[in-house]
Amino acid sequence: MNPLSLAIGLALGLIIGWLLAARRTQADREARVAAETRLEGLQEQLAAQQSLLEAAKAQLSDSFKALSLDALQANSRTFEDRTRQTLEPLQEALRRYEDHVHAIEQAASAPTERWSSRSASLRRASSGCSRRRTTW
Repeated sequence: MNPLSLAIGLALGLIIGWLLAARRTQADREARVAAETRLEGLQEQLAAQQSLLEAAKAQLSDSFKALSLDALQANSRTFEDRTRQTLEPLQEALRRYEDHVHAIEQAASAPTERWSSRSASLRRASSGCSRRRTTW
């Protein structure tokens, strides 16, 4: 082999290798830029989806609070109605009992008042009698 052919072959090989490497490097750069652009787009989408998820969580929490408040109020009304239904007959019985006790107290105090007024009359009369006796 001739040294000139070898040198020309080597030079051509280097030039072709360099051109292929430059072409591949350019393609790699373009692929890298495209990948970075796609990554940025995906990151933006992820941020938007996270924002939507947080908003949905907040809305769900508010809805749950409202539903639980409604359920609590309904249970309270039901409990109040049942309590009223249970206690009304007892309250009526207690009123009748109190009226009955009051009537008994009045009936018991009426003779006492009569006897008190009669005994006061008798005391007055007897004090008048004792004065007359001393004057005899």
